[in-house]
Amino acid sequence: MPKPRQKTTYNKTRKVWVGQFYLEGKKRAIRRDLCTLEEYAYKETARGQKKRSELEMKTFLDKQYAKIELEITEKANKDKYDKEARAHLGLPIKEVMQVWLDEVKEFRSPATYRAYLIAANYYQEVLGNHHIGEFNSDHNLSLSELLTAKGMNANSRRKYLSYIQTFYIWAEKNSYCKPVKIAKPQRVTKEPRIYSRRDLTVILKALHEVHEAATNKRRKRARWNQIRAFILMVNTAMRAGEVCNLRLEHIDIEQRLIHIWATDDWKPKGGREATIPMSEDLAGFLASDQREKGEQWFLDEGDGTKAYASSTGLGNATRKLNKKLGFKGVKPWHGIRASVVTHLLESGRDITFVQKLARHKDIATTKGYLNSEKLPLKDMVDGIKLLD
Repeated sequence: MPKPRQKTTYNKTRKVWVGQFYLEGKKRAIRRDLCTLEEYAYKETARGQKKRSELEMKTFLDKQYAKIELEITEKANKDKYDKEARAHLGLPIKEVMQVWLDEVKEFRSPATYRAYLIAANYYQEVLGNHHIGEFNSDHNLSLSELLTAKGMNANSRRKYLSYIQTFYIWAEKNSYCKPVKIAKPQRVTKEPRIYSRRDLTVILKALHEVHEAATNKRRKRARWNQIRAFILMVNTAMRAGEVCNLRLEHIDIEQRLIHIWATDDWKPKGGREATIPMSEDLAGFLASDQREKGEQWFLDEGDGTKAYASSTGLGNATRKLNKKLGFKGVKPWHGIRASVVTHLLESGRDITFVQKLARHKDIATTKGYLNSEKLPLKDMVDGIKLLD
């Protein structure tokens, strides 16, 4: 790679010999330090330093030059290979995915990082560490079959395949590969699974019963936190993650406002902070709720520590109770939010106000919570009389 042209100069200011290396296609030489003046003039022996002869100095300098020349040559060859590899098959998928995941971990939420990490692990489990440019329809099919074998329905498979599509879009933007289109199952739109008013009353009563039955202070506090979360969500349609990360200082009972603001380790969905009103009944509950000194979170362990690190923990805590009460197909906490939104829509509330309360970016999302099974269709079909 380097041209057979060698040049060394002595830098009097720094007292070092400097080598200049010329690569094909490069107008400017690469400069590297070869040795200091002392290393050039003296050699180390068993009896200490000894002055080099002129021939030894020249030989030593030539060896230093050759050594660094080899390093530069090897690096240039590697860079050329890497460039050619990226232009054809690209880098190994594991390496590229790790760069992607590192970026996600740095700039996205922990929940997003965990979801993408699971998708990446599924991908590598079935497809191995192929080069990124090798992805094809057979790979797509194999990945979909793996997700099916894991018992996922069409919507779950679509979700993880969408994460892989997100990865490939990122990879294309960063010049790791050409555009890749991931085939995904068609989305199955389900009716929202909600609780009736009676269901919510039954759940609250059951939560109070298990709270009363708790045999120690820790369990009693955990059950009371679940009651707190339940009452707050039923009255506000807040998300479970928002409830878990709600600081007490962000609740203004006097003004009847709740500020959904970011904390040091959490940010609201979509990065959008918000302030929502609270009802008079909710304000009364919050005002009467006894707190221990040092508590900082709405759901607190009693010493300023968050009771739940994420909404998953809160959901796990009540899933068994849900099952015991016979509620199937309804997510423990998201079902409450869906229920509030659905009941408001069914009662004729203006959808734009419901959208604002739920903080949906798209009004179509709010419309999706309207459970058509609850609409008075029976009265309408009874009025169909087209035949005599």
